[in-house]
Formats: sequence, C-alpha cells, structure tokens
Amino acid sequence: MVWPFLKERADIIPTFLPRTSEAALNFHTVIQRIVWPILEEKEGEEDEDECCLEDKCRVAGYLRIFIEKASCAQFKALLQFWTGWELLPSELTLKVVSSDFPKSATCFETLRLPAHYHDYEAFVTDIQACLNSVDTGFGLV
Repeated sequence: MVWPFLKERADIIPTFLPRTSEAALNFHTVIQRIVWPILEEKEGEEDEDECCLEDKCRVAGYLRIFIEKASCAQFKALLQFWTGWELLPSELTLKVVSSDFPKSATCFETLRLPAHYHDYEAFVTDIQACLNSVDTGFGLV
C-alpha cells in the first residue's frame, strides 16, 4: 500500500525517501544535533557503565574536535556508524561509558564511546577503525 500512497502524496516523497545529496553536512549542524552526556545521579542505583564527569567531558571533547576536523567523507562514515545511514537525524545521542571499543546502537541513534581515552590520537585511531568498517556491517570491528 506504500506505492499507491506515494503516488497520491508526491509531496512527501523527499521526506519518506531522502537523498544523500540533499544532506547538508557541516560540523555546526552535526554538533547542534548531539545530545551530549550528562552526569546522571540515580538514588540507590548505580550503572556499571557509568563513568565520572571528567571522563565524559574529555571524551566528548575529543569527539567534538574530531567532528570539527572531519572531511565530508568522514562525516558520512560517522553518521553511518552512529545511525546506520548517512543522513543526519534530528537528534544524535552520545554516551561515554566503561567499555573497550566505540559501539553504536543504530536503531536508537546512540554512540557509546569508551571513557578510557587519555589522548586524542588513541581516540582517533579507534574511531577511524570503526569508520573504515561501516561498509561491512554497521561498523562492527
């Protein structure tokens, strides 16, 4: 029933089937759409993945620097790793957690970055490894 609907409502085709070429990507638009991590205080409940505010700020800062320096191809690869495709959604969620490697939950448009990075170069090395693998399975390394 989709085809008859699209034939009837041609005005919604760009929304329903967006084109990658129409995606205007620059670091300002990507950064504005990110839901940055915050320190969550839960009474009586501790999340084993949760890390300290200092780690969240440092790793989120590394991501911001990476985004500011990224080429158009890197933007597209980052979005594909983060969301499963190259178009910018209305909201991107970032979580800094205790883990070994960057992971993404594409259905929830959530990027989970490890808190263990203490230098930008190590962060970029792991992010690039993820971005170079997006063609072979949503960034599974």
